[in-house]
Amino acid sequence: MYKVIIIIPCYNVKDQILKVIKNINLKDIYKILIVDDFCPQKSGSFVEKKIKDKKIKVIYAKKNLGVGGAFKLGLNHAKKYKPNQVIKIDGDGQHDPKFIRKFINYQKKYPNRMIKGRREMSFLKTKIPLKRFIGNNIITFIIRFITKNSQLNDVVNGFISLPNNIISKINFKSISSDFFFEQDLLIYVSKKRFVINEILISTKYFDQKSNLSEIKVILPFLKRYLLIIFGFYNF
Repeated sequence: MYKVIIIIPCYNVKDQILKVIKNINLKDIYKILIVDDFCPQKSGSFVEKKIKDKKIKVIYAKKNLGVGGAFKLGLNHAKKYKPNQVIKIDGDGQHDPKFIRKFINYQKKYPNRMIKGRREMSFLKTKIPLKRFIGNNIITFIIRFITKNSQLNDVVNGFISLPNNIISKINFKSISSDFFFEQDLLIYVSKKRFVINEILISTKYFDQKSNLSEIKVILPFLKRYLLIIFGFYNF
C-alpha cells in the first residue's frame, strides 16, 4: 500500500482550513495531520469539532514553533505510519489541494526526488503583490547561487513533497523552524545531491495583511544566507 501523508501547519487559518481539508480527495491520502501551531484562533479544536474522519488527526504544539517547526512536529508523528511520501501544504488556502494528485503521480514516478510547487512568476500574468514579487525574486536568485541549481524558480513556495528515502537522510534539527524553512530545506537536499523538481501550480493571493512584512523577511534572509555564502555557517 502506497501511503501519502499530508501535513498542514495551522496558525490563524480558522476561516480557511475547513475548505482546504474538504477540497482534499481523501481516497488519495492515508492520513492528514493538522498541526495547530499554538494558534490563537484554536484552529485545531475547530477542525476536530467540525470534521469527524479517522484519516484526519490534529496535533497541538505546546508553543508557537513557526511554519517549519510545525511541519517538523507533524513529520515526527508521520514517521510512525511509515509513509512513502509526505506532502506539506498551507492551511490558508493559498495552495490548491487539486494539485495533490499531480504531486502523488510525479513522486511515484520519481521516488528519489524532492518535488515542490512553482507559481507562474511573471508579474504581468499574476496578481502577486509587487513587493512580494521583488522579494521572491531576490531570495530565489540567492538560493539558486548557493545550491548551484539554476532550475529553481520559486524557492519560497511551501507546497512541497518529500519521499521517505530523502526524509530518512535529513537532519531536520539543522533546518530552520521559521520562515527560512523552505530555503534551508532546498539547500540541505541539494547538498545531499538529491534532484529537486518543480511542478507548476496556481496560487491564490489574499487581501489580508501578512504576519510578516517584506522588510522583516528580506533583511534577516540576506544576513543568514550571506553568512552561508562566505562560509561562516554550515548545516
